[in-house]
Amino acid sequence: MLNKIKIQLPFSSFTETADELLGHLVELTLLKTWVLAEVKDEMWIVRACIDDTFGFEVNQFVSWNDSLCRSMIIMGGPQCAPDISKFEHLAKTAAVTRMGIESYLGVPIQSPGNFEGMLCGMDNHVVDESIICSMPLIETFGRVLAGAWANKVPDSPREAPPEVVPGATTAGLLIRKMFG
Repeated sequence: MLNKIKIQLPFSSFTETADELLGHLVELTLLKTWVLAEVKDEMWIVRACIDDTFGFEVNQFVSWNDSLCRSMIIMGGPQCAPDISKFEHLAKTAAVTRMGIESYLGVPIQSPGNFEGMLCGMDNHVVDESIICSMPLIETFGRVLAGAWANKVPDSPREAPPEVVPGATTAGLLIRKMFG
C-alpha cells in the first residue's frame, strides 16, 4: 500500500545496500545490467551486480585493460553513451565487440585508501538519450555504494527491531506502535 508509512532502518550489510540500489537503478533507468566493480591490480572485480544479459557474477575477475570503463576514463568520457556506436573509442573496446554492449553509463567511485572502482550500467540495446537526466541520481548512488564498501560490515541477516527500545522517546514508541 503506497500510503502506509514505513520506517526506514539502516542497511545491515554492503550486500543488502548494493542489491537494493542496483535494483532501483534497473527500475529507474533504461539499462538492465548494473555492476559495481573494484579496480585492483589491473583487474575489474565485480563486487555487486544485477545482470540477466551479459553473464556478470559477483567476485568475477575481468581484465581492466579490456573494459569499457577503462576506455571511458582514459579517453575522458563520455560517461553516458546511450548509443555506443556514436563513440568510436568506446565502440572498439574488447568488451563492447565481444559482449554486444550497445548502451553504457559509468561513474568512477573512490574511497581514498580503500579502493577505486566503477558503478556502471549497460544494455544490449540502444537506449533513449533521456537517460542522461539520470546522471545526478546515479552519481549519488555511486557515492552511497562507495561509502558502503569503505565501511563494509560482514553480511548478516537483519534482526527485527524490538518492540520496546530502552531509552526510546515517547515519539519513537508512538511511531513504532502506529506504523510498526
